[in-house]
Amino acid sequence: KKKKNSEHREKNFFTEEHLKSLTTVANLISTQVKNAIITKKREETEASLRESEKRWEGLINNQTEGVIITKDGYLEYSNAAGLKLYEAESLEELKGKNLLDFIPEKLRPVFIDRTKTIKEKGFSTLIELELITLKGKTRFAEVSSNLITYNGESMIQSVMRDVTARKEAERLLKESDERWQSLIENLPEAVQISYQGDIEYMNPAGLKLYEVSSIEQIKGP
Repeated sequence: KKKKNSEHREKNFFTEEHLKSLTTVANLISTQVKNAIITKKREETEASLRESEKRWEGLINNQTEGVIITKDGYLEYSNAAGLKLYEAESLEELKGKNLLDFIPEKLRPVFIDRTKTIKEKGFSTLIELELITLKGKTRFAEVSSNLITYNGESMIQSVMRDVTARKEAERLLKESDERWQSLIENLPEAVQISYQGDIEYMNPAGLKLYEVSSIEQIKGP
């Protein structure tokens, strides 16, 4: 019988066909090894990223200030303080919602312009923002924002400090001042306030007593 081209009468002699087959097998093995190495590196990288994300979330969740991440205005992530600010029980209550829905209508143009600035410059200066919670309450927060990469995409991260208590204290103080001034203005007795010998205030009864029409007429030099 006629011998096949791949055979040779000399032992351990490789024909061209043998060499081509061995080369093909070697290339296949090499490709498989490379793929295995790439897969292992990818798995190691993904595991490292997951571990980094866990550490990041653990750090962020312990912050007293709210931290939220949004994509095109829609919320992707919020830490515990952020959820508390919006009066949400869980991230699921806020995730995917448009932040504009939590902004009073009169302030929405300002919010939209600010978002454009962040995308253009990469950050925005600190502002005071009024927002409406999930339960319909009004809250005030100081907000600073910047662009970040989150889950491989460009998103906006905002750090929010709840200043509602301070705003309420300022409002009450202003109301108290207004009530005090109204009371003093309507007293029949003269009331005068001086500082380092200079008259700073006098109620109408005091002006009448001095027979002047304004405090500038009796104010110290």
